[in-house]
Amino acid sequence: MEPLAVGNLSQESTQYLLDMPDDLLTAMKFSAPWQYDVKETSGVGAVDSDNFPLYSKYTKEEDQANIAQLQEECWRKFHNNPHINTTVRGLVGRLTGFGFEITSEVFDIQEVINEIELDWRNRLYTYWPKYMGRYNIEGEL
Repeated sequence: MEPLAVGNLSQESTQYLLDMPDDLLTAMKFSAPWQYDVKETSGVGAVDSDNFPLYSKYTKEEDQANIAQLQEECWRKFHNNPHINTTVRGLVGRLTGFGFEITSEVFDIQEVINEIELDWRNRLYTYWPKYMGRYNIEGEL
């Protein structure tokens, strides 16, 4: 039997993918379900040889709506749970509190940092805590 070719990957990478456990493959498969080749499968109900679904039950648009719901739920949990709220606020304070700065010993680089951070349109001197809070609540910048 001829070995399976997986794109332009090296033999080592291909073997790693072929030896990967099913539970890990299942988690990885749904990162972008709308990118599967339609010619290879018969649609939303299609399954692979191990009987795992090839497609998410959601479309790309529905996935984006689900992300919005998840973000809303993250913020609700942050506001309603005093333990999470205190933890996130404490972490943000420790990360961006008094004495927080971005510096470089190279003068030209420091000039660019100052230009970006102190620009009134960015106001990073004000918004760093907000960016870090959002990063910790939603898991994204």
